[in-house]
Parts: sequence; C-alpha cells; structure tokens
Amino acid sequence: MVDDSELARKILKKTLSLTDLNLSEVLEASNGSDALEILKSTWVDIVFLDINMPIMNGLEFFKKLKEDPVNHQTPVIVVSTESNTSRLEELRSMGIKGYVKKPFKPEELVKTIDLVLQGYER
Repeated sequence: MVDDSELARKILKKTLSLTDLNLSEVLEASNGSDALEILKSTWVDIVFLDINMPIMNGLEFFKKLKEDPVNHQTPVIVVSTESNTSRLEELRSMGIKGYVKKPFKPEELVKTIDLVLQGYER
C-alpha cells in the first residue's frame, strides 16, 4: 500500500486483516519513490495507491510502474480522496484496475479487490 498518511495505511491494513483474503504480508510505502524501491526486490500481487503524496505522487508512480518490465502488469487499485474526474479518467485510461474513494466502507474495498483479482475492472 502506497499512502503518505500513516493513519490511512493503518485503516487499510486493518480492513484487509478483517477480510477472508489470504494475505501473507502487507508492505507499506509513504510515497511512490519508496514503493518503487520495494518493488525492485519484492513481488507483490496488488498495489493500493493514493494519488496525492509528496516526493512522488500516485500518477507519477503509476507511470513508472507501467514502464517497469517486471511489474508493469501488477494490478493497481487507487484508494484516494481524489475527486478530479480528469485525473481519475487519465489513470483509468492508463490501466488502473479499480478505484475506492476515501473514506470507504470495508465491503466496498473487498468487492473491488475481488473483482480486480478475478480480472475485472471497477
């Protein structure tokens, strides 16, 4: 999960722990740059991405992820307060697999994860 808010990461992590998803490890980064460093040495199944962050925001991270020959197909779910429709449409056109608006209901997050893991977009 990539979010500059420690509280947001804790909420997301707690929500994930309450699901029936088989999670081995949840990795955290406070910006896109740190997340890219993690991805250099660790395989992840899915990325939860905030948009508005310092150092490297979510859009910049997503562009770099798409250029990565190893991780370019990693599914990304945006979890953000972002309401700028043109920015969200840009991310959708680039290939994000899901979007969950903060604050979210746990059921909404789980439904989005299920759809993305089954190969659908939400």
